[in-house]
Amino acid sequence: MAAPEQPDAVAELAIYRAALQLDTPWTPPGVTEAALPTTAAELVPLLNRAVAYLLWEREAEHASHCHHHDHSNHPHHHHHHELRPLEEVAAVVARRTFADKRRLLQALLTVRPPGPRGLPADVHTAIDTLLQAERRWRGVVADPPPTLWAASSADADPRLVLWRGDITTLAVDCIVNAANAALLGCFQPHHPCIDNAIHCAAGPRLRDDCATLVQLLGLDADADGGPGDRTGTARATRAYNLPSRFVLHTVGPIIERARRCDPAAVTPAEAAQLAACYRSCLDVAAALPDVRSIAFCCISTGMFGFPQQPAAHIAVRTVREWLAAHPASTLTRIVFNVFQPSDAEAYAAALAAALGAPGALDLRPDRTAWERQVARARAWLADAECVLIAGGAGLSAAAGLDYTDRALFARLFPAMHRRGFQCMYEFIGYRGWTPALQWGYLLAQVDLARYRWPLHTIYHQLRELATAGGGRDYFVLTSNADGLFERHGFDPARIYTAQGDYSRLQCLTPCRRTAVWPTRPFIDRALPHIDRETQEITDPAAIPACPHCGGPVMLNVRGGDWFIEEVHLPQRAAYRKWLAAARGRRLVIVEVGAGFNTPSVVRWPCEEAVAESPQARLIRINRDHPQVLAALLPQAVELGGDAADAVAALAAAPA
Repeated sequence: MAAPEQPDAVAELAIYRAALQLDTPWTPPGVTEAALPTTAAELVPLLNRAVAYLLWEREAEHASHCHHHDHSNHPHHHHHHELRPLEEVAAVVARRTFADKRRLLQALLTVRPPGPRGLPADVHTAIDTLLQAERRWRGVVADPPPTLWAASSADADPRLVLWRGDITTLAVDCIVNAANAALLGCFQPHHPCIDNAIHCAAGPRLRDDCATLVQLLGLDADADGGPGDRTGTARATRAYNLPSRFVLHTVGPIIERARRCDPAAVTPAEAAQLAACYRSCLDVAAALPDVRSIAFCCISTGMFGFPQQPAAHIAVRTVREWLAAHPASTLTRIVFNVFQPSDAEAYAAALAAALGAPGALDLRPDRTAWERQVARARAWLADAECVLIAGGAGLSAAAGLDYTDRALFARLFPAMHRRGFQCMYEFIGYRGWTPALQWGYLLAQVDLARYRWPLHTIYHQLRELATAGGGRDYFVLTSNADGLFERHGFDPARIYTAQGDYSRLQCLTPCRRTAVWPTRPFIDRALPHIDRETQEITDPAAIPACPHCGGPVMLNVRGGDWFIEEVHLPQRAAYRKWLAAARGRRLVIVEVGAGFNTPSVVRWPCEEAVAESPQARLIRINRDHPQVLAALLPQAVELGGDAADAVAALAAAPA
């Protein structure tokens, strides 16, 4: 079937251009560069004001909803939905930790719908100031160089750049957002999609503009969107607190799960839709004022399932065709922004094929600067009185347990791969499966990840760094639920798994706060009944259920308000007590693989601990996001690249 005719994106631009003030540069009202906070402590009043108001606003909506469902005749209902005064909410918020408040702010903004009601000016200013400060601390990349790939051909086009990193740090004129069909951003807190990342960094004005755009174009009548009016075209908004000037929102084609494992299964219509996304973005960019640069994300290859290699070839071919057709274009820098190494490899191959010459792909950081940072970190560790090992998802990935690795997933779970799933990360928050498939997969994954994953040198080296041969005080803070610290000999009494642990199941209701049990017996009961061809449990009696209420269960990991945290509170108390004592000593924090998916669990608390103690030092090891707050640089080391290399260098014997 042929692809539906796409709307004329430039003609549409004329409909909403004035309403969104696209020709007027935006600066945050009441915010100046000189007055931006330079420490985490200076952000606290801003967080308090923004979080308190947004929480109070949400409670007000809930109270209004309950009022419309009139329960006034019930003697016990009229007290439950009284709206707390804003001052009372603010007092509660003020007692929360910095990390809790930052996480809550992100969640509240993610779920906040657009609409005619606006935020008070001082709340907008607080959010803008915080986002502008974080933007400066993350660092801004202007005119990104082609550091990943260089062609040896004389036909190489200097306008084409392959760059790997965070698109929200790019100071190009336009960045491209792989939007969903609703065109309003992602409403799932902390979801790892690029749509969420862009909206979180831009601030709430971006969603309001998207809603205005949808209304003006008459798209709001179809909540799910449709291929004729949304897929394959682009719409522009200002970028607000992002370092770019504009965001181009484009909806790419979605490949059904059953076809995702076969790149050849992409239809000509779907390929045409993806090409239309790139053409439309370039058309709109060229029609915006003074645009010379644009950064494309990997449209449709993430949650939408378009295979990476054909997507990269379509992107490169379409951009080159557009440039050839527009020789007078002012676009002088077109960035293919990739994040995963597999994306970088796909684009390097596509560029080499298009330019008729091989290219050199280099994912390594600058080694000279890196080695200087390693030497500085080793000196701190040699002098440390106590060490905090802080591990995120990147640490598990360095040990081979990479939730984003598609090849690994296909090898470990071929039945799920045949169903169109691509990686383990897809199942975080996933709801679209039957109990037989859900537990056939989850229990097999937990059996492998929590109990049978091979031991890895990086954990042994971290244990040596933590203990210095057995005599040094240490603790472990981790967002990982895989138990790898415990399996590598770290003292369980010195480990706080903030996000839960795969070794426990819980009632999903939950019917009681004690409804938590070991996972291992459920695994042993189910494994003999998992069909290897379908991944489903064939015996209904082996599907886990709550022994108390008979209802559904879930892994005891933080994923909603159903999470039973009580079993983890003793370790949280032990961690906080240890950290309070460590702040008065020479504390070194070795943070490995903690990025921005759940930064308030590991990344931000580590920065907060260093900000509160002049003696503390932070060694941040992160492949993609090694940067620390600018105010902490005298107390911090940034080590990019492979985590296993960095930890090995820190643990190596002195030369």
